[in-house]
Amino acid sequence: MNGESRLVTNVGLDEAAVLNELFNSGLDPSGISARFHQIYQGRKISWTGEVVRVGSAERGVQRVAAFIGSVDGMNADSGRVVALTTIKPEPVVSEGDVVAFSGSLAKLDASQRLFHVA
Repeated sequence: MNGESRLVTNVGLDEAAVLNELFNSGLDPSGISARFHQIYQGRKISWTGEVVRVGSAERGVQRVAAFIGSVDGMNADSGRVVALTTIKPEPVVSEGDVVAFSGSLAKLDASQRLFHVA
């Protein structure tokens, strides 16, 4: 079994396994970016996260930043990992709400640990 196949679940890629593979593997930011492009970019995901920032609503969607996990998988002090995504404008969400979102992994800013989901 290769490393990629163990990360696939019934609903797509498991966020905890992806975060562990990218951020808890001893890679520097350029290595993390390379691994993201090789394995994860364009892959479909269905994840949940805690809203840390709510952006504007436009074109029928609400922009949010959601905390999806930590670098070490247990402690937010190890470094927060966040996903920028869009969700339906209703219901209105606030900071601290837990939201589900899905889409494709479009981009990763490895130094800021910031996924862009399209």
